[in-house]
Amino acid sequence: MLNREFRALFVAELPERRTALLLSGGIDSALALALLRAVGCEPVSITAGALGAPDLEHAERVARAFDTPWEPCVFAAEDVRERLPAIVPDFGAGGLLTVASGLVLDRCFARAAELGITHVWAGNGLDVLFGGGVPMQTIEVQAGHTFHERFWSYTLPLLERREDPLNLYGVMGKRYGIRVSMPFETLAAAKIARRVDAATLYRDGSDKAPVRTLAERLGVPAGLAARPKDALQRSSGMFGALRHVMIEDASRLCPDPYQPVDDDHEDPYVELRYFIALLSRAMTDRKRPGGFS
Repeated sequence: MLNREFRALFVAELPERRTALLLSGGIDSALALALLRAVGCEPVSITAGALGAPDLEHAERVARAFDTPWEPCVFAAEDVRERLPAIVPDFGAGGLLTVASGLVLDRCFARAAELGITHVWAGNGLDVLFGGGVPMQTIEVQAGHTFHERFWSYTLPLLERREDPLNLYGVMGKRYGIRVSMPFETLAAAKIARRVDAATLYRDGSDKAPVRTLAERLGVPAGLAARPKDALQRSSGMFGALRHVMIEDASRLCPDPYQPVDDDHEDPYVELRYFIALLSRAMTDRKRPGGFS
């Protein structure tokens, strides 16, 4: 059923011009690539990641499996520092991880624009609708309730208006003049999800079980359908590069040295220090009077 219904979602938005897929190395985008190829689309796959991030290797394997061109966009700390002033005004209010996501998307969309791409696909949405990452014991399996039911009242109005809940993709699409399609984050996809009960979603204790099974049947390499992606991980992904820049800039521009509290969790003080540092730098550059206490 998912195979049939998902293909219909993608066929409904097939473009006539050159297109690209944002390939993260996770299950959602890998399945999106499998479905695009299954319905006759030949996208360029674009992956952005911090230097040394394992997602780059995994995404390349997926792209190779489907014989699609692959464009890696590798980030170092200096690239993060260079793009932050353009990202923070749009995504800073969403917090550190949203800024990190914005950096990843900005790099992907910039590369798409360089390649003359006019239509970009994204595979996000499956986690919300099909219960990705939620332990089986936290949902009412016996009652047949699925994970997305909790979000239904919030998500439904957005889907009816075809709005991205975080608006990350919408902002980037407008910035680069590129059309964005997210077939899994639509009202049609939500209706499909409501037809799948929790016992099926969490078959054998694995989250998104039928989605992962479909991905493997459509050719996603064995093992990749079950692995988590690392794009925003604390140490190896974009979050690590962003955090490094924040600490370095804050240490240079704030009066007291930064002392890490816990490397395994987001430290709100790093976020606060960075924004203070960014504002301080802007005031210094413009030679405004006054300062910070």
